[in-house]
Amino acid sequence: MLGRKPFRTRAGRPGEHQNPPGTQNGQKLRVRARGLPTRDGARGDLMVVTRIAVPAKVTDAEKKLWEQLARESKFNPRI
Repeated sequence: MLGRKPFRTRAGRPGEHQNPPGTQNGQKLRVRARGLPTRDGARGDLMVVTRIAVPAKVTDAEKKLWEQLARESKFNPRI
């Protein structure tokens, strides 16, 4: 699901980031100024690695939607 996703930094600070449309599993995203402090006291950038999961169980309605998407989409995940 796209949208803003909450997270906690290694220092325990809360933050959030947004997965842009087209985000792929394993893609690295930069969250500016949310990383570890630098020598001059500023905050570095935090790198977030996306993990996109597909549900193990789907309802009949969800399955029909997946099938409709497969018919309509020109995307080929196998290339």
